[in-house]
Amino acid sequence: MPRIIILLFTIITAIIAHAQEFNPKSWEDIANNIVSGGDDAVPLLMQFKDELEATPQWDDAARENYLTTVSLLVEYTSRKGWFKDEESFLKDAMRNFNKRDSVANNPYTRRLWVTMTRLQQDLGDPDAMLTYGHEALKMYESAQEYSYNYVMLLHNIAMGYLLKKDYLSAKLYIDEAVDEFLSLNSVSNIPWEWGVSFINSQGMIEQELEHYDSAIEKFEKVIETSSSDALSSPYWHAVNNLSVIYTKLGRYEEAKTLLESIPEEAPLNLLNFKNQNLVILDYFTNDAFHVGTHLLSHNNSQYLTALNVAKAFSETEREGYFKTWGPEMIYVNNLIANRYPESINDAFEANLASRSIEMAISQTLRDIAKSDSTNLSHTLMLRRSELLSKDNSTEKRDSLKRDIIDIEKELLRTNPNTIQSIVNYIGSQTEARKNLKDDEAIVLFCYVPEMNTPTEVKPYYGAYIILGNDSVTHLIKLCDVDEVEDTFYNSNPSTEFISNLYNENNAAALYQMIWSPIDDILIDVKTIYYSTTGPLGQLNHEAFIDGNGKRLGHVRDMRLISNPVRTVHDSPKNDFGDIVLFGSPSFNISVKDMAEASSKYNSYSGEENVNMLALRGEILRDGWSLLPGTKEEIATISSILLGINQQGVKSYIGEDATEEAVKAMSGNSPAILHIATHGFVISNQIQYDGSAFAKSMTGISGKNEYMLWSGLILAGGNNTWTGKEIPHGVEDGILTSDEISRLDLSNTKLVVLSACETGRGHIDPVDGVWGLQRGFKLAGVQSILMTLWKIPDATTAMFMEHFYSELVNGHTPRESLHIAQQFLIDNGASDPFYWAPFVILD
Repeated sequence: MPRIIILLFTIITAIIAHAQEFNPKSWEDIANNIVSGGDDAVPLLMQFKDELEATPQWDDAARENYLTTVSLLVEYTSRKGWFKDEESFLKDAMRNFNKRDSVANNPYTRRLWVTMTRLQQDLGDPDAMLTYGHEALKMYESAQEYSYNYVMLLHNIAMGYLLKKDYLSAKLYIDEAVDEFLSLNSVSNIPWEWGVSFINSQGMIEQELEHYDSAIEKFEKVIETSSSDALSSPYWHAVNNLSVIYTKLGRYEEAKTLLESIPEEAPLNLLNFKNQNLVILDYFTNDAFHVGTHLLSHNNSQYLTALNVAKAFSETEREGYFKTWGPEMIYVNNLIANRYPESINDAFEANLASRSIEMAISQTLRDIAKSDSTNLSHTLMLRRSELLSKDNSTEKRDSLKRDIIDIEKELLRTNPNTIQSIVNYIGSQTEARKNLKDDEAIVLFCYVPEMNTPTEVKPYYGAYIILGNDSVTHLIKLCDVDEVEDTFYNSNPSTEFISNLYNENNAAALYQMIWSPIDDILIDVKTIYYSTTGPLGQLNHEAFIDGNGKRLGHVRDMRLISNPVRTVHDSPKNDFGDIVLFGSPSFNISVKDMAEASSKYNSYSGEENVNMLALRGEILRDGWSLLPGTKEEIATISSILLGINQQGVKSYIGEDATEEAVKAMSGNSPAILHIATHGFVISNQIQYDGSAFAKSMTGISGKNEYMLWSGLILAGGNNTWTGKEIPHGVEDGILTSDEISRLDLSNTKLVVLSACETGRGHIDPVDGVWGLQRGFKLAGVQSILMTLWKIPDATTAMFMEHFYSELVNGHTPRESLHIAQQFLIDNGASDPFYWAPFVILD
């Protein structure tokens, strides 16, 4: 993969010789150099910026020159795709104006806010775009300034709504922007070229509303009235947009002619559009000769942009970009690979990148933080340690979180091995195949679209298959997505639903739809490493019934994995290290007792009410019911484990099973961590309405919010769940998936989540499940024993006793899982509701 991710200072060094020959006579000369794709003006702009920041004179001329300098540097870095540098220039400028100006809302700061919306557009984050945009709109309207920059702001807000697919709101703002520009153009000397991009965007919105004639008119007007000399001119964007409409109208040759006219030297974002649209055209024109080349160009340019974003921004900042990027990469690649087998290898690599990149960033950051000996890394460890302190105020915690994000970004940006580490973690099919034995296979489930027309999409499930004894990667189309999901999908499955889903008829039907189409390829395979996609992750595939009437897990060694390249081969015998057990948390202790328990871990108090029918995830409006079975479970498991590890077993029971005790393990986690309690997932409106906790939680991003709406209930958790105020410096007793993801549990080989629905969460078509399993994986845990639905307290305790007995006897976690499941089946719990919720994820 070519390395084009280059920091700005290296560019300046490389082009300084050329700059000596560049003698601009005006700002216009400098601007023309930037927009034409030149580098010569950059050293001069950097010099201007430093001089203007240092000058004691801060009049309107200095302000204007400074803002113009920053704006051109932002334009340059944006066109290059160097988003971190773009952000740095903007934030430096904002700090400089805030420091040197007594009035916050002035013409210069307003323009910076408009430019910040541009950065968020580059990142594909419409929510941030609209947040900045509407705040800036208030500033302009308060100042009653309706200038060209106000028009630009209206345009950017329209683009934010376009990204959110709110086309009517987008049209409202873009029409106002165009009207305002035409008014300004008629009464002032504002050049027409300044407004053609607004008309281009107006055409894009008309296109989404399927007003094709009007959209074509707009794009043709832009092409007729703008210059093609500058590579980033609206002219070329209009050419691309017009090709999209021609494609939708079936005018394929005209569309391809337009796209092929876009120069290869165009900015990266425009090349991304060009390459993707050429691939789609190849599909509809059955152009087998060009499709492979166009797909590879598309994947390379998209991947390089994604790596740049990965290196430069924090998790929450890059979320908007990856939310769009991942599904688009998978959609385009699987569309092509399904028709052209010669593209399967490239498409499989694209699927790996799309599904693994965010986990790869987290792993890379953890490795950098551990190995880096700089003050920056030391500061990060201190900030993380401070964040775990109970004495922090809300404001202090928010400040620490911001510091941690900034430090993590800086570590990723400045470490020379960041990009390579991310690429290595994502891996490749070559690496995946190298790790397989002859009788093993990897099955990567995915979405495979088919299109009869550019506006008609039919979604199917599909599977990429890699065999240990074969050099060919296969892609098999499986079944209609709606058909299979109508069979099994339920956001809050009941006991009756689960029992019915896994009965002989439905379990066999699921097998026929999902696994039967690949039977012939897997005929000699004994071990299958499989990775699911979307709602398929909510199913226990081992409980399906094959064509011979056998449960799939009884005839194959099935291994659910989070990363298709990271196949985990079991050791002959487990090497037990430290083991920590949590169970029977005292959910109903008073707030006062919570405060006392948070400072000590060694005493137990509290009485449990016996309720043998309790479910470990039954959300009640007045809180969580006690789980007496978990107390006995921990005692039994502790007794079993003490037989082989006298010193290394520690239990936290009742009031001691606190959130503080879990978080204190960060950076020094045990080999095995067992947590027996209630697990929760807020997945519907009834659950949300019944939880004061859920309604009190506001995430800083969409996916962050999903991770806040799933977790584990620990001591005192009912106080928070029902809305009681928790004392300052005391954890609230609800350990969310988001909080878990911030811990370092990389020493832990196995987490056992003896709780309800720990394998469930928000379903993402690319990333899978956003919940506890993702939280523990982001924290660095190797394997997770989790549950897919609500589990009964008593039978779960029996399952766990036999699971650990087999583990101690030398069986692997998967072997122990199967033996314990069979014990339940043989002893009256043969309904899959009781034994099939348990799965292991590597």
